[in-house]
Amino acid sequence: MSRSSFRVPPLRLTLICCLVSFCANWQFGYQITYVNTAVKTFYRLFNSTYRADHNCSQCFMPYSDWSLIWSLTVASFYPGAIIGFLLVPYCTNRFGVRLALMGSTLPAIIGCLLEMFARVAARSSQPGSEDLVLVNFLIAGRVFTGIHGGAALALLPLFVSEVTPPAHRGVLSSLQQAAQALTTLLGFVFGSETFFTVEKNRFEWLQIIGMTPTLILIVFLAIIRETPYEYFIRRNDWIKGEKSIAYYYGGNVDMEIASIGIVQEGARSAAQPHNVYTLSDLLCPASASDQIVRKGFLLGVVAAASYAFTADDLIDSFSSQIFQNVGRKDERSSQHVADLVTVAIGVVLVITSMIGCILVEKLGRKWMLIGGLLGTALSNTAAVLFRFLPDTIGPLATMVAFAVSKAFIGLGAGAPAWFLTSELVPPAARSLAQSISTGVLLTVSGLVTVVYLPLDEHIGIYSLLVLASLPATICAAILMTYLPETKERTYEDIQRALAGRSAKCRFDTCLDENERLIRTLSKSSLSQNSRIHYGSANSCDSCDRSTLLAASI
Repeated sequence: MSRSSFRVPPLRLTLICCLVSFCANWQFGYQITYVNTAVKTFYRLFNSTYRADHNCSQCFMPYSDWSLIWSLTVASFYPGAIIGFLLVPYCTNRFGVRLALMGSTLPAIIGCLLEMFARVAARSSQPGSEDLVLVNFLIAGRVFTGIHGGAALALLPLFVSEVTPPAHRGVLSSLQQAAQALTTLLGFVFGSETFFTVEKNRFEWLQIIGMTPTLILIVFLAIIRETPYEYFIRRNDWIKGEKSIAYYYGGNVDMEIASIGIVQEGARSAAQPHNVYTLSDLLCPASASDQIVRKGFLLGVVAAASYAFTADDLIDSFSSQIFQNVGRKDERSSQHVADLVTVAIGVVLVITSMIGCILVEKLGRKWMLIGGLLGTALSNTAAVLFRFLPDTIGPLATMVAFAVSKAFIGLGAGAPAWFLTSELVPPAARSLAQSISTGVLLTVSGLVTVVYLPLDEHIGIYSLLVLASLPATICAAILMTYLPETKERTYEDIQRALAGRSAKCRFDTCLDENERLIRTLSKSSLSQNSRIHYGSANSCDSCDRSTLLAASI
């Protein structure tokens, strides 16, 4: 297939992936953004609580107290996200991807209920007081929603890989970036008093909105079939596997063509020296083939971490300070303009992310990711330089630079960062490697966000260069040097590329032999509509790898 070709995935499969991607990204996108534009709503609640605690009806919460409690409230989502992604390998090995994703929704439901209860409990403790909130319940609720957010972001690429044949995996995996852009935009809209004008019980409505897509996700995952990969590979159930393919791909499907990609992946997984990879296997390889797995894993981690250096989260917070300088001098007009510009930039990210879903499949992962990183580095550098322009055009030019940076994130720097690890490691290592790379992405993003304000006090606007432009350029250079293209390539092809020229001859013979066995086994088993049993057999001395022992019965 040519480099510019593009295969349209089945409509039913696309709709399923769209719904799951949106709902799985919802808590992360919504929870980290609605609090930014809803800051006035939270300040009123916190200030009223401060007055009640100090029995002073005319007092105002000191800025130092407000800054501390607000920072804790906003940041409390990230520890939960770290807990969530750490649980992913255990849950997927124990329950499978679909059930693990469904189970991850329970902490989000509990979290939203805790946040809602934070106000209900405060009201009941002091009757007649409307604008009160128990901050500890609010923080605990955000920790619980963070558990789902971190787990869902790691589980989503695994779910897509289990229901999608390799030919369509790139475009459907890229939906994660588009869904996150959309949920982020909706979080800004619902949090803003400019767009979501509900005043009575506004806080409760924000929690109900936050809970609704998660409820839809848990119901939807409960009624859909188990994934084809789960049936074919883990359970060796061909009858249910073919029914699952027909369910996900639609009734008019060539079963052999639809099955062969998934079955071959299972055979490749069985040909690896490990049925299940551990962290020690990834970081401390005992064989030459494990060293290649480690290299792919580390490159996936670099690709994931690079997302934090696009300044996506920093733009959402840093730009709000600039946007306040645009428009009229009164606070209400300034806030109104800031909300409009924030949403406009969010729309840019949504549109470019949708276009990026197609481009990453047409042009490949490597150069879209590298081009996106370099584009964000240049745009963020321009935003810093534009701050030196006169006040009449400086803020506007900076906003344009941020919008261009968001466009580069949507077109290339965003999507591959979320799923590239799953293509750089063997299927048996996906759940562990993908969860770790997603966790690194979230952790680095949180650290960059926390470090930005203190660093900004010392070096001013140059902090954006230190935290975004410079590390993004370094990541792009590393990926340009070592990252192979994964589009439309088997893992064996990727493994050869990762081995490098000097080691290529050591792996070619073994990989070619295994590939022939895999293809023969897959076609034979598909034509006989039989079960496959995998195991390890004769070792390949040239590269210390187990070969495939399979029998069709």
